[in-house]
Amino acid sequence: GEKVQDWVDGKCTGDEAIAVLDEIQQSDPEKNCFGKAEDDFDTHQCALLTGEMFLDATDADYALISENEWKKGISSRSENKDGVNGKLYKGDITDEQIVVFLPTGWYGTIQTVTLTGKRLRELDKTGYDRNGDGDTYPYTLVSEDGTEPEDDRKYTVAVCGATDEILEEGDVQDTGIVGLDAAKKFLKSRGTISVSMLDGKEVN
Repeated sequence: GEKVQDWVDGKCTGDEAIAVLDEIQQSDPEKNCFGKAEDDFDTHQCALLTGEMFLDATDADYALISENEWKKGISSRSENKDGVNGKLYKGDITDEQIVVFLPTGWYGTIQTVTLTGKRLRELDKTGYDRNGDGDTYPYTLVSEDGTEPEDDRKYTVAVCGATDEILEEGDVQDTGIVGLDAAKKFLKSRGTISVSMLDGKEVN
């Protein structure tokens, strides 16, 4: 899709775009399979899964993952593309299925911020104000065991969907870890995933 867009934008020739399509069609599907889902995962469960994958990759204390949701009157260009979009369905998991919901897409890297427990819980409660209009998108707060953060303690947080204010106050760090690579590594290590493995991961 990206190569076709480059073609439309005049950044490559039609032959170059077709060559990429041919390469994908001829690739071995088994090499692009990174695990298997025993269940269907809805958007919220994919947010929990994303948090789990990013925690595993970064050794952060928490993951704060925003979720897209349909809002009346919000155009597709203004919706939350910084968070989890889409679902994951039962069966073999390929990279194409992962990027349907993964906030970092094909090439984006995981960012972390440093926040106090109090601030982290505030953000979890208020949500992500992506468009600066007070109409927020929900966050999912994830930890390895669902433990709540302590107010005065500072934590390293893998974040997907944060305003400039949050990034500035939280001393944002780019881990350099490509989100898709983190997802592949996580899924390969687990082999098979299920919705039940997410039990106890969400901080309420």
